[in-house]
Amino acid sequence: MIRAEYLIRTRDRHGIRILPQLVVLGAETSLGDPKLGGPIVTEAYNFGCIKWRPRTAENAVYHDLSVGTFERRGVLWFRFPTADAGMEAWGRFIVAEDYRDALNSERWELFAGRYYGESIAGYAAYLNNMQLLAAKFADRAALAGWAI
Repeated sequence: MIRAEYLIRTRDRHGIRILPQLVVLGAETSLGDPKLGGPIVTEAYNFGCIKWRPRTAENAVYHDLSVGTFERRGVLWFRFPTADAGMEAWGRFIVAEDYRDALNSERWELFAGRYYGESIAGYAAYLNNMQLLAAKFADRAALAGWAI
């Protein structure tokens, strides 16, 4: 499960605002929920659903935190040793793969088009879910008096 300290640390270390983190991690793994997020959460600590790729100089900053791969339904995903490592890798991934600006400016369509893939089946539902989550989290934070 994703804890508040992970979100705060990712904001402080990688410059990713908390609302966009909640939206993406909510869309990908239901915020690390063991049941809804499934084995990618419980066995691989891959909260952002980062697909495995060969190591390069550009991706070494997050690749090197992994301890191998996790196969699910024919797809290889990164496996991380702990929840802390999984969240750190996700923050590094967002920065290294140049997603941060689209996330922080809440340009969900631009972000989802690259992260999920516009040509992938389910893209419209994914984008809609992101937009709904963004509105829901922003409303709840505002009601509580929080700036996220």
